[in-house]
Amino acid sequence: MTRVTEDEVLHLGYLARIKLNPDEIPALAKEIEAVLEYADFLVELAKSAPTPETQGTPSDNIMRDDSIERQNPEPLLTLAPQREADYFVVPRIISRS
Repeated sequence: MTRVTEDEVLHLGYLARIKLNPDEIPALAKEIEAVLEYADFLVELAKSAPTPETQGTPSDNIMRDDSIERQNPEPLLTLAPQREADYFVVPRIISRS
């Protein structure tokens, strides 16, 4: 268990620019201790978590060969408002100046 002293609470209050009353220091010390205990718990939990190398799934990428399948462009080109040979004609959006 992490023990927080009054001086540490006062120092944290100074760093945070918070004016602390002497009667609220013990309660703040307990709250800070609880936060620190939870942080310790999370650190231990992270240490015990399985790493990717120890999990049951392979870490290799499954690759396939690239293959080119020729398609007939005509069905799509017939839907175009304008076309030129086997290309769509689109409005120019960037001027050459």
